Amino acid sequence: MKAVVVLVFAVFTAGCNANPFYADEPKSQLDVLTDTLWHYVARAKQSTDETIEKFKQTDFGQEVSAGLREASMYGNKFWQHVPKGIQHELGAVSMGFYGLGESVDQGMTALKKKLDPIVERVAPVTEKVANELTQRAQQVKEMASSSVEKLMEKVTPLAQDIQARFDTLFESLITSN
Repeated sequence: MKAVVVLVFAVFTAGCNANPFYADEPKSQLDVLTDTLWHYVARAKQSTDETIEKFKQTDFGQEVSAGLREASMYGNKFWQHVPKGIQHELGAVSMGFYGLGESVDQGMTALKKKLDPIVERVAPVTEKVANELTQRAQQVKEMASSSVEKLMEKVTPLAQDIQARFDTLFESLITSN
């Protein structure tokens, strides 16, 4: 009889993929991935907790913890002395700033969406205008350089004559005094 039971058990387990000890359905890939992710998160949390505990045991970690406790204590004492009406108003103001930030963000996004097509149309024109202005500036420079040279040729002797007269006048003033 024992042999029959063992034989039936062996045939049953060999003929199918079922495990008599774990009769659960096989897990889907998503379930396996989810389990793996949560296992990783648990290990990361454990590692982080261990690192924080080691940090707290160092001298610097104890100083930081003491500083944070002291700052928190002063913050709580200060907040307790602030009148309730002001606490409520500060909360409302901070929520208002948050809402303002959100609306500015949305407005800037909408403005960017509106300006992008305009910028795309204007950019080539702007580039052409900049190139043309650069060419015109170069032409003006070339035309003016010859005129400036001629002017310098005429002005230089006059400037030298005025410099000589000024030097002579200066010498006479110095010698007379």
